Parts: sequence; structure tokens; C-alpha cells
Amino acid sequence: MICPHCGGSNFAWSRRCEHCARTFDTAVVTTPERPVLPELQLALPEPEVDAAARRRHELRAALAERGTRVIVTPAVIAANVVMFVVVAAQGLSFSTDTLLRWGGSYGPAVTQGAWWRLIAGTFLHAGFAHMGSNMFALLMIGPVAERLFGSRAFCVVYALAGIAGSLASEWWHPVTVGVGASGAIFGLYGSLFAFLLLRHTTLPPSVRASLRNGAVVVVLFNIFNGFGQTNIDNAGHLGGLVGGFIAGLALMAGGSAPRMIPSQLRSMMVASVGVVVAGVVVTALPRYGDLRGNLSALSRLEEEDVAAVQRSLAQVSSGTLTEDDCAVAIEQLLPPWRTQRAALAGLTVPAPDRAVLDRLVRYMDSRDNAWRMTAEAMRKRDLKLLAESQQQHAVAVVAAGSVKGRRGGVTAGPELKFGSSDLNQELRRAQALDEKVTNLYNATIAKARSGAVSPNQAAQLIEHEIISPWQLQYERLQQLPLHGPAAWVRTPVAEYMRQRSYAWRLTAQAARERSPALFKEAAVAQQDAFARLRAIQEPQSTQFEEKSRR
Repeated sequence: MICPHCGGSNFAWSRRCEHCARTFDTAVVTTPERPVLPELQLALPEPEVDAAARRRHELRAALAERGTRVIVTPAVIAANVVMFVVVAAQGLSFSTDTLLRWGGSYGPAVTQGAWWRLIAGTFLHAGFAHMGSNMFALLMIGPVAERLFGSRAFCVVYALAGIAGSLASEWWHPVTVGVGASGAIFGLYGSLFAFLLLRHTTLPPSVRASLRNGAVVVVLFNIFNGFGQTNIDNAGHLGGLVGGFIAGLALMAGGSAPRMIPSQLRSMMVASVGVVVAGVVVTALPRYGDLRGNLSALSRLEEEDVAAVQRSLAQVSSGTLTEDDCAVAIEQLLPPWRTQRAALAGLTVPAPDRAVLDRLVRYMDSRDNAWRMTAEAMRKRDLKLLAESQQQHAVAVVAAGSVKGRRGGVTAGPELKFGSSDLNQELRRAQALDEKVTNLYNATIAKARSGAVSPNQAAQLIEHEIISPWQLQYERLQQLPLHGPAAWVRTPVAEYMRQRSYAWRLTAQAARERSPALFKEAAVAQQDAFARLRAIQEPQSTQFEEKSRR
């Protein structure tokens, strides 16, 4: 078609000149001036235009023909970028808790009235790559959809598609926080399919084919790619695609085919109906308990409780807190812990999370039992029970199993220190001395029995070479300023050393007096010392080994 205004050549289906942008309406056409032909000049023939370039040219011409402007797409991209910068400014943290706090779509929150999360989550992203890929896709399809539908209808399609994607995601992943604009972007492709179905006659065949083929390739590629990656939400993609397709049908259905864009009234009606339908779907969503919120509360409570127990045990070790007061402090932590346990046990969760929740409840029971045992051990000054409580903490962590890593993890139990560095040093010295004097004692008794030394000489060797250094080490151990479990460790060891020294004194006295009765009493005292040694129940690093034999 030749433009009557400028004489430019246009497509036969054009209603507006591609060169001067004037309408072809004959009612306003003035008689065109006869164009002045340029002088004939010899020139080389122009090269043929590349097919891809020609298709792009035809697409731009067809979109320009609609007379619509692209103003919403840049605004949506800017809004996404601004939200990304705002979240990043909080410390470059795109954790699930951060995204949830800023409006991520979360099933339990949505079903409890926070409907705004369905659309707010479409403006949040989990990282730069996530945001960048979505904005690039929006930059590709957004201007096309906005020119086809107009800015008002484009807003309706984008919003309803985003809501539909969020609803589909919540239905399929009810306790997962969903973010990203991909559902709304898929909805724009869905609206394009709806436009090509109902208004294909308003576009030239080549343009229709180009739009259709490009959209099909993009949609299929992303859907198949989503099935192979766990961090891609295909439910949200498909929900947005279907939502955008239905919204596009509603906006373009009825009326005359030449009508370019939906009216303001139709856009408002479609938006209103879409919101009502979304509300109905929200009421039909399965209502699950806030597992993530309860796990976050448990994590905070656990950190506080572990710190409190560690602090109380440290105060006991320093002597600023008695064992009884420590037991009371630990027992005061149990009621809030049991309340949180009851809240978790009463949650309604999806079937795949039921096993995780049951394991977590068992973990809390084991932790409760461990702290109860710790308090009881403190009150009874029972070193064996205190060691068992430490083992119970390890059992609790094992009971947690795969909860760690999936749901924020669990905190290790308090490290119960049974001694101090000074105590451990003295115990190592005592153990080395025990081995040395035991060998010397056995050798002395053997020499006395063989007649190599006299009984008096044997008694002197026992008193000077065995009892004296042993007594010195006993006094060093007793002088240590110890409290709490460390003092409990020292008590049986010191009693063992005292009893051993008593037995050696009886042996020396029996040798001088040549008294079988005293020898027998000394042997009984030695056996009693060994029995006390075996009764020491604490870590192997502080145990003595029975070395001596009569």
C-alpha cells in the first residue's frame, strides 16, 4: 500500500504509514502531491535483506501498528531491581528467613490472611543470577505483550499470572517460601498464546509464526530444564502460564477482531474476577501449621538454653554458683522447652515432612531428658549421672538425624567439663607416680621375701621412696581450688590415694614388727584402695590403671 501522504511503501494490511506514522483513513486524506522523481542514476543493486532481520523488521512494524507504548515493563523491571537492592542492603543475605520477612509467598501465612504475599513474592529474588535471568526474560517478552494488550491489560495479565503462579506453588509446595517473577513472566507467554488464538488475524502470518515459534521454544525449554533442577519451581511456572493464558482469553474474547486493545472496563472486570477466583483458591488451599516459624523459634530457644546451661556450669566450676542453684536454673529451662515441643508435635504438616517432624520431636524429648539428668546430677553430686547426661545429649543429636541442614539445624549439647587443666595435669602426674611406686613396691617386697634386704630396710624404702612422694602428690592434688564436677573428680581419686598410702604404712609397720596380722590388714587396705579406684566413673583420661599386685 502506498501512503497518500509521503508516498512510502507499506504492507497491504497496514492502517498507519510506517514512514510518516499517518493514518490511512480516507476521510482525512488530502490529495497528495505528485512526487518529484529524482534524476535517474546508475547504481549497484541493493543486497537482499537477511531473513532474520526481515522478520525483526516485520515484528517491529506490526507492534508499532498497534499504536501502544511500553511504559509498564520498564517500571516492573525497575521495581524488581529496587527490591533486590533493598534486600541486599540488609547484609547481602538472601536466606529464606530474610525473603520470608520481606514478603516471600509462604503457604501457612497465606492461608492465615497474608494474601498480599502472593504478589509481593513475585518482586523478590534469591540472588543476583535469579534476578538477572528473570529480568532478561521479562525484557524480551514484556514489550511484546504490552504492545499487544496495552498497558492496562498488561498490568492485569502480569498480576493475575503472578498470583496464579504463587497459588500453584503453594499448592504443590505448601511449606516452602516461594519468590521470583518467573510465574508472572510465564503468564505473559500464556497471554501471547491466547492473543494468537483469538486475534491472529490482526497480525501478518510471518509475524504470527515468529511469535508463536519463539514462545513455544522458550516455554518448553524452561519447563524441561525445571524438571532437572530442584531449585526451579515448575509448579509456579505452569500455574503462571495457565493463569496468563486464561487472563488473555478473558481480555481478548468477544468484540470485533479489528479492536486493538481491551477497554478499561474489560480490564477492570477481568482483574476483579481474577482476584475473586484467587480468594476462592486460597480458601481451598490445605491449611498446614507454620513448621518453619516453629523451627526458627526452636532454634532460638535452643541457643538460649544451651548458653544458659553452659553459663551455669561455668559458674559452678568457678565456685560462684552452688550445685543446687545450678540444678534449679537448669530445671527452669524445661517448661518453655516442653511448651515448644508440644507446639511442634501438634502441627499439621504435609506427609513428606511428617517423618522430619517426628524425628525432631524425639530429639526434643532426648534433649529434655539430658537436661533433667544434668540437673539431677548436680543436685546429687553424681559424676556418673553427669557423664550419662552428656551421652544423652549425643543421643539427642543422633535422633535429630536429617533435620540438620534441611530445617536450619540443631545445636550441639553443652560440653560438660569434668575437670580443669590444673586438675588434669596433677592427675597425669599421679598416674605416672602410681606406676613408678607400684613397681618399686613390688620389687621391694620381692627382695624382702628373698632375703636381699632386711625387713627394716624394706620398711625404710617404703616410707622414703614410696610414701613420701606419694603423700606430696596427694597434698598437691588436695590444694587445688576446685568446684563442681572437677571437685567431684578429685574426691574419689584423693580417697584412692589416701587409702593406698594407709596400706603402705601398714606394710612398713608390719615389716618392722614382723606381724602377720598387720600384713593381712595391709593387704585388705590395698584391695579396698583398688576397689575405690574401680568405682571412679569418669572419662578415661582421668582414670588410673591398676598396676600393683601383691
